[in-house]
Amino acid sequence: MSAQTARAASATLVLLLSCALPETGIDRSVIKGTLSIPPQLVAETEGDSRANDDWAEGVADEIGPYSYRHVKLHGSIASFNPSTGDQDWFRLTALEDGASTLTMTWADSAPESLDTAAPLPDETATFRIEVLNLSELDPEGNPVPILSESTAGSYGSFTADLSLSANTTYGVRVAGLGGDGSVRDYDILLSGFDPNGKAVYVGAWQNADPADRGALLGGTSVKEFTLDPATLSWVGDWTMLDIRSVETTDVPGTGSEDTAAPEDPDTTTAVNEKVGAVFLHGGSFVGLRGGIGPGVLYATEVVEVKLRTDEVGEDVHKGKALTLDALAPVPLGFSVSEIEPNDVEIDDEYTIIGGTPQDLGVGSGAGLVDIVRGSLNFETADPSWVGDNDAFSITVAEPVAALISLDWPDDSYNLDLNLNGPDGTIYAAGWGIEEGKPETIDSLGQWEFLFEPGQTYTFIVLPWSGAAGDMPYTMRIEWVAAP
Repeated sequence: MSAQTARAASATLVLLLSCALPETGIDRSVIKGTLSIPPQLVAETEGDSRANDDWAEGVADEIGPYSYRHVKLHGSIASFNPSTGDQDWFRLTALEDGASTLTMTWADSAPESLDTAAPLPDETATFRIEVLNLSELDPEGNPVPILSESTAGSYGSFTADLSLSANTTYGVRVAGLGGDGSVRDYDILLSGFDPNGKAVYVGAWQNADPADRGALLGGTSVKEFTLDPATLSWVGDWTMLDIRSVETTDVPGTGSEDTAAPEDPDTTTAVNEKVGAVFLHGGSFVGLRGGIGPGVLYATEVVEVKLRTDEVGEDVHKGKALTLDALAPVPLGFSVSEIEPNDVEIDDEYTIIGGTPQDLGVGSGAGLVDIVRGSLNFETADPSWVGDNDAFSITVAEPVAALISLDWPDDSYNLDLNLNGPDGTIYAAGWGIEEGKPETIDSLGQWEFLFEPGQTYTFIVLPWSGAAGDMPYTMRIEWVAAP
């Protein structure tokens, strides 16, 4: 067992020991079903005034937060003058690092084969397709392109691969280069990020209201998704075990402390209120106790499951389908980049004993998301926290919880995230719950603490495994109102 695995196992054990152990005499229900992520459809809203001819917010058509959903864009180009002709802009904000494929199609007279000595037919329309990083401007104030190509010679179909960065806004631009004078329709498909290995959950709650779900009674995650080519929907199966519908508890009287004596009249059996129904909610929550926070895909249609409560035993429910058809907006707070030097020293107990973190100031507050971008130097291969680390200190204006995630683009690397409290001791660790990317910390749901005003907290990003070199990362801090 690696040192990191041992630490993770130790942290997980502490959490498990803080929870009640399973009791006997409890009715068990098993629920099975599917969860799907359908595509998003966006049509340009341009009118006679050509209202979406610029990349500015409020002018371009909004795709919004972009993650696992495929996005289908539809538009038309009215004039094909390269300088003064029509152009269409769409905006999106990637929620994580990921690869996407852009496919543009339009009606054209494609030859049977391009491998011919005969002259090729004239194309009836030629476009310029661009994808630009709106979060990075050149010295003249123009967005930086990551794709800029002519569709000449494509005859109705153009494809390009894209690499998108977390919490970065991009513009998709379509312009006419040449045509036959007619208005030309086009379609663009942006493939969503692969959700396999990501946090997509189904939970059973007490209430139907997605904003007030009540007590969590059971939950699971979708282990594997496949893409349905006919619908362009990601579809995955899930199984939820041990939904409790009736609970019995022995209350000892004068009998043994270890076992209740049935013959002892002072020993009774307390039966809690039976749960006759649960409501299934699905979403890309930050853990099952996470809410519908910024950027979360979730199901607006909640599925009710009526449980059998008349006897003890297994009660199986199948065929329950959830569709993640809505996405919560992402109200951004601040976005900052790492500034060196910002290393700290930590001892064997993960306590900060020296160094100067980069000061992030005051967190933006409940309902907002703060973004920190940096690059961690792996001075040697598999450094196991030796060498460079990046530390960031922050305070808050009011009691607040936080959902923190750390992500990076290369699966062959493993970065770690520590959260240390005002006294310098470790309060939470992303690696303490589960290894792999992204690392997450749920301050209240997993670690049972709130950020308190007037106190300073420190995030530490550390290198664990991977080749020597630099690895960029994005840390996302979603602030959640205290209960």
